[in-house]
Amino acid sequence: GLSANDQSAALLALENEARSSAPVATTDGFAGSAAAASEQASLITPIANIDSSMLVSIAFAVWLIGAAAFLYSRFSAYFRLRADLLKGAREVGREGAIRFIETPGTDGPLAFGVRNKVIALPQGFMAQPDRKARELALAHGVAHHRGNDLAINMAVQPLFAIHWFNPLGRYGWLAMRRDQEAACDARVIAAEPLETRAQYATVIASFAAGPNVALA
Repeated sequence: GLSANDQSAALLALENEARSSAPVATTDGFAGSAAAASEQASLITPIANIDSSMLVSIAFAVWLIGAAAFLYSRFSAYFRLRADLLKGAREVGREGAIRFIETPGTDGPLAFGVRNKVIALPQGFMAQPDRKARELALAHGVAHHRGNDLAINMAVQPLFAIHWFNPLGRYGWLAMRRDQEAACDARVIAAEPLETRAQYATVIASFAAGPNVALA
């Protein structure tokens, strides 16, 4: 057997061996972990940037397509209506560069055209016995042309196209059209006596059920 001194020496040797084989935490190990984490973060950041830029590009493409579709819809509807109004129409008079036509395409007086200015009238309109009512209705259409209302309606379409997704855009357009009509009425009756103003209101109300045109 081993003596007590030999046993103690053997145990001490085993403890020293165990200590030397145990893992030791070093600053090098910590630095390696930090470097690995930094590398992972650098890989994730470009992916996030790619995703956000892709979403912006998709949103912009959707907005642009919507704006183009809005403009196409508005102007194609206007030119279809213009073609319908001119189809089968006959000229019945002029005032300067503004032509008066009678057409089966409308039930009430309707001004349209920016360069080729026209006021479309229902068939038989000029044969109506109430001459004053005819003159007031024509004066309303002429006032629209002379106030450049139709050119303004064309010019603001890109602005409303920018806001095609916004429901407030439609209310803004309707408010602008109401203001145009009110200003047109004010120009027509500004120099008229009270009895003529009352007649004018009756004439305008009688054609209120006419076509609601986007750009005319």
